[in-house]
Amino acid sequence: LGRAEALARFAEVGYLTKKDTGAVARLLPVERLPAGDLERRRFLHRLGELASTAVCYAGVLHGDDPAARAAWEEGAADLARLYREEGGAIVSPPRLLDGRQVAAILEIDEGPEVGEALRALRWAQVEGRVRTRADAEDFVRSTEKCRPSAARRPSASGSAP
Repeated sequence: LGRAEALARFAEVGYLTKKDTGAVARLLPVERLPAGDLERRRFLHRLGELASTAVCYAGVLHGDDPAARAAWEEGAADLARLYREEGGAIVSPPRLLDGRQVAAILEIDEGPEVGEALRALRWAQVEGRVRTRADAEDFVRSTEKCRPSAARRPSASGSAP
């Protein structure tokens, strides 16, 4: 019986609430701690309030293997340091620009492209590439993911062609 199947059985018989089942499901893919800064940032953002639980879970998976335990301890220390220094900004980055501001910078009407730009901006914040409003404005202006194609730009009348 695999982990996902065991979780489904626990949920079916009522051992876990729906909320707890969702939380445990988010932990199941964790088998090791992330190695680099970028991966650590994504780990903390993806798991949010479950990050410390995920760190402990990964430690338990290593059992008594001394080499794996040493690697886990180093990874746990690195994650703890990053969380202490920037945790809130990684887990839940502050909104530096809203949709209207992004649309104005890109000179487009509000719509799906603005949402895509906001998602790209949020990931840039998580990854530590954008920290201030000025950084956010520069990111939106210069990043290919944020720029709409010419076919999607508004016409002179303000509506998309």
